[in-house]
Amino acid sequence: VRSYAFWTMSAQTYKDHDVGDYVELTKNRKGVIRFKGEMTGFGKCFGIELDEAVENGNDGTLDGDQFFECDDGKGIFLKPSAIKRKLAS
Repeated sequence: VRSYAFWTMSAQTYKDHDVGDYVELTKNRKGVIRFKGEMTGFGKCFGIELDEAVENGNDGTLDGDQFFECDDGKGIFLKPSAIKRKLAS
C-alpha cells in the first residue's frame, strides 16, 4: 500500500497549469506536471514527477491505477493550491 499526499484546492491555479509545466511546489519541491484531471473523492488534482524522490512518493500509480509513469518515489498527487508557480523549463 502506497501513501500519497493531497492538499487543499484552489480553483484559480488549476486552469493556469497544464501537463508538461515545470512547477515549484510547497515544501521547496519542484517537478513536472504529468497528470491533470479529476479523481473521485478528491476532485481536481495534479500528478507531479518530482525532481527528487520523497518518502511518501509513488510511481504515478494511485489505488492501483496508473495515471503517469516515473521512478518510484518521485511521483506525487496533489491539489492545485500546492503549486506555488510555474518555472522556466
